[in-house]
Amino acid sequence: MSDHFNRVTHINPDDPHDVALWALVLDVTPASVYAAVAEVGTDAEAVQAHLMGKSSSAGSGG
Repeated sequence: MSDHFNRVTHINPDDPHDVALWALVLDVTPASVYAAVAEVGTDAEAVQAHLMGKSSSAGSGG
């Protein structure tokens, strides 16, 4: 029934508006979204999991 509603599951790092939206959704900075996409790819669930794993060490250099 809800097949006609496309669920966005990927982050487009080439679209600053998309990155800003995901930053709001994930409660992080756009820079964090870009960094996570660079590390794990554009899959939104993978980015979220990556960011959740780093949430306690925000700003750490690795």
